[in-house]
Amino acid sequence: MLVAPDYDAKLAPYGLRNQSSNDLFNALNAAINGVQNDGTDETLVTLNQRQDLIRVYTCRQSTQIPVVNRNDTTGFLQDILFNTKKLLIGGIGPSDWGAHDGNYKDRNPIGFYPGLLDKIVEKLGQLSGPDGNKYGEGLTIERTYYQDSGLLFSALLNGKIHATDVYTLVDVSYTGSGENCTKDNNTCRAEETCTENICTHAPRPRSLHFRTTCTTASRDTKFITKKLSGIKSIQPDAPRQTPKTRWIGFVLLFVTLFATVFLVLVILLRRKKNYRAQHTLQGGFGKFVRLQEESEPPMDGLDAFDDHIVQSPRDNTN
Repeated sequence: MLVAPDYDAKLAPYGLRNQSSNDLFNALNAAINGVQNDGTDETLVTLNQRQDLIRVYTCRQSTQIPVVNRNDTTGFLQDILFNTKKLLIGGIGPSDWGAHDGNYKDRNPIGFYPGLLDKIVEKLGQLSGPDGNKYGEGLTIERTYYQDSGLLFSALLNGKIHATDVYTLVDVSYTGSGENCTKDNNTCRAEETCTENICTHAPRPRSLHFRTTCTTASRDTKFITKKLSGIKSIQPDAPRQTPKTRWIGFVLLFVTLFATVFLVLVILLRRKKNYRAQHTLQGGFGKFVRLQEESEPPMDGLDAFDDHIVQSPRDNTN
């Protein structure tokens, strides 16, 4: 999650001037840490069958991250706890990412990412400062969607939203708010320039330009496939595997293997030839016979052998 920094003439001249995100930022980190300590995020991964997520915790600890007392909160957090009871969250979309990730076109989206944010906000209400008084139950989420990241970050820096959603990528660059401007009257915020009537910023990692909370979720971006498979990229809109589809796959695999084994046995049985026993010399310690294919004419000359050896016409390899 990304939070706009407070104004600082040197470090963040583009930051918030009329509000403060300090206490909210600390509270979000404490809430994320609490969700991870409880194992709630792992439970959500299992329930929503997210198999590409990996555990990358950046501020996990066994005790609650310290936060200020409820009555001492300031800025956004104070307004949330004492007035609105709402956490304003911004995202891009709305998009339907399916039942596993979340369908944000629904008024009350469900899935891994919506569920994770719900648990974080729930945990935020359970936080308490040194005095032991909880922040308060009943906090809600109000989502606002934007068409692109420029509009999203513009709203964040203007204080229209408190933070970005939990799925917002942090390993890409911030390139400007995208707000309209003119060269004659440069209205861009600090450190941004007007380029072709658009406010732009030299590429800078989002994690440095904004306040970045503890990691909420991470996923592997590289997967191993067969060289000749032809797979070049992962399609995010491709249907995901479910337990039902996996069982169907197992059944089809079993049927295929069974049919293959059955076919091989049939071929072997059809190729098997009948043999009959032909007596040779009698005497010694017993009767000796020669195995002879049914289609092969009798060989009467075998009685000429002095030694009693069992022979087969196929034993002709050296």
